[in-house]
Amino acid sequence: MAISGAGSAKGKTVPRGSALRVAAFILLSGTAALGAVMLYRLCRHNVFALVTLAAIACGLAVAALLERRALNEEESALRRRSLAAAAVLAAGLAAWIPLPLTGVSLRIHKVYESTEFAIRRNRPVADASFVSVYRTRGMRDTDLNFILPAPIGGGETELRFYPGQRPRRLYYGRHFFPCDIQRLSFGTDIFFVYVPLVRFEGRDILAMVEPSTNGSLRDIDGHTLRAWGPVSIKTDGARIRTETPGFRVLMIKCFWALILLAAFWLGRRSRALFIADSRWRHRAEHFLAT
Repeated sequence: MAISGAGSAKGKTVPRGSALRVAAFILLSGTAALGAVMLYRLCRHNVFALVTLAAIACGLAVAALLERRALNEEESALRRRSLAAAAVLAAGLAAWIPLPLTGVSLRIHKVYESTEFAIRRNRPVADASFVSVYRTRGMRDTDLNFILPAPIGGGETELRFYPGQRPRRLYYGRHFFPCDIQRLSFGTDIFFVYVPLVRFEGRDILAMVEPSTNGSLRDIDGHTLRAWGPVSIKTDGARIRTETPGFRVLMIKCFWALILLAAFWLGRRSRALFIADSRWRHRAEHFLAT
């Protein structure tokens, strides 16, 4: 009896389908975690982008909950309630969170030579980084939009603008070209699309910039400043927010509220990830498991 019992216990094996499900679950969890980390590193400069990712996750959670409960009578009511709660929450977050100042833009009158313009953040060494924009020779009235890796604030006093005078700059001969600045603006971004909030033009730019010790900055014709050498850009967050038109801020926040609501709706509509007999789910599990 003991021998037969041991033989029967030894003969038990885990079904192949269960092993595939476990492997698929592990691989899916690891892929989701890696994707979340990568998206966080990409979107951490803008808090609204992070909240959008959270809205998608909440929508997926609600979709999984509705699929698990499988209440046909209450399903439509739960959907309406979840969408209404998401709309209220999205509007509240958009109104409560201040717009992050993640962008700086300079309008250059003429590019005398193919040049790599760059901005360096005046922050601790761990966060110091260059953001560069390349422009080709002969371009006129071009905007240099810089999306910063972190929003303006947190003790930061200035940005350093390099008009092509870095080692990676392309130039001919041992000489440099001037940089004619016509406009300076600060703004935010919507998924790396620069949106200006406040602009400084002409002589008003002088209150926000300073030339380097070996460079110069002078007014040419009343609406163009000619810079030789690096330029320090003051980042006065309080002044930028004070001079930003309230209507522009309201429109941008309303747009973000719509994005958050759409992200939640998109996550909630992804029921194919949780339906047991979904064709796409079986395909994903089979691909990851094998």
